[in-house]
Amino acid sequence: MLTKITDTLALSDVPELQTLRHTLMRWRNEILAYFRRPLTNGRTEGFNNKAKVVKRRAYGYKSFRNYRLRLLNACAQKESRARSTLK
Repeated sequence: MLTKITDTLALSDVPELQTLRHTLMRWRNEILAYFRRPLTNGRTEGFNNKAKVVKRRAYGYKSFRNYRLRLLNACAQKESRARSTLK
């Protein structure tokens, strides 16, 4: 299917579609790997983003312990919301 799409894009004269084709060809293995085993690092990226937001809002906690507790609390809230939507 991906090969058919890239072959069709190859016939186009539109530069943006040529760029899309080039991107799809370059990421072909990664795209196909996702469909073979649909795993992502989205959860890790979400926690990293949460840590950056907590740090940005912290305005300099006086101790690492306070920052750690705030981060654990923020991540626990995210987890509990995710679980409640799955029910």
